[in-house]
Amino acid sequence: MQIRAHELAKELKISNIALKKHLQDLGVNIRSHMSIIEAEVADMIRQKYKEQMDAEKLAERERRKIMEMRQAKTKEN
Repeated sequence: MQIRAHELAKELKISNIALKKHLQDLGVNIRSHMSIIEAEVADMIRQKYKEQMDAEKLAERERRKIMEMRQAKTKEN
């Protein structure tokens, strides 16, 4: 099912400009936020975005773990 660019951006909670950049990375050019994106391309963008979000969440968990370890160490001293 085809989807408009602005609808996909809204679904992913990103700006139209950010979505346009992701599409350009995949070699897909759109003229505006009202352009229609094919279902296969939309699925590729969703997958790419999900992978990025998962990586950011993992990095955040690691950062928190390190901060907790540092705080525990300073409490010991």
